[in-house]
Amino acid sequence: MTRGARLARLTCALLGSGALVLGMAGCKLIAARSSSSVQIHNRTEAASVLVVLLDRDSSSALATFGSMLRLTAQPNEHIIVIEADTGRAVGSFTTPKGPAMTVPAPPSPLPANPTAFEAARYRQALARYQVLVNHIQAELNLRQREQLASSADAAASVATLARDSGPQPDSEEVGFMRGVSAAIADISSLEQSRITFSARKVLAIVGFDGVPTASVPSLPIGLQGLTIVLTDFPSNSGEQTSWQAGLLRLGATRAVLLTSPTSDELPMIVRQGLNGGTGQRS
Repeated sequence: MTRGARLARLTCALLGSGALVLGMAGCKLIAARSSSSVQIHNRTEAASVLVVLLDRDSSSALATFGSMLRLTAQPNEHIIVIEADTGRAVGSFTTPKGPAMTVPAPPSPLPANPTAFEAARYRQALARYQVLVNHIQAELNLRQREQLASSADAAASVATLARDSGPQPDSEEVGFMRGVSAAIADISSLEQSRITFSARKVLAIVGFDGVPTASVPSLPIGLQGLTIVLTDFPSNSGEQTSWQAGLLRLGATRAVLLTSPTSDELPMIVRQGLNGGTGQRS
């Protein structure tokens, strides 16, 4: 029996109907046009954007990229992938918003001064409805996890596509700067279409390679509101300090430079950025 059929049977078996806000984590009851039904919505996050500059020549960067997407994907997220060596677009994706399901409405409120029998029957109806909504919420959570995993897998698969055989930039530093410029332009374009990201904007450079680190390249100004995180940065504290200061000076809200041994922190940093937090005390 399919999950949908099981839920339909459960609905028929458990309902004594009407409208109730249960205050469960991640669940909302929204009145439908008909007073005889409501919609249960899974939580939908505010819009966020993740732009990834990816070194597709590196097997470790590809693995880190796929793992990061699966661990950080959330509803209503825009994912843009750019090739780090060339600055060329690889693909873009948008994860679905939280799923919803229409069910019969919960029990009608009790009348004024109800009898003991009416109150007892009402409590029983509420209990049955609570069981139903708990099962619906579990189903919506499972459906959302499946949708996000599918979106993450689709985005990760673009990394295995054949590379563009067109002309290459003179150096990987040029490709890096082009990629950062493209990331800023893509985010700006989305915001011009009236998508509000606020601080939920992340630029992740996965597989930082071939770019001189003695000084920060001449990057465009316009990193305002961005969380920027790099993996595989050299283990040189002086260069790390210089790059972090330079990125913050260009407007980044947060700049995190991860060395190879600390790359496991990438999903946490990305998740914090997508949720609009810095992970730092003000």
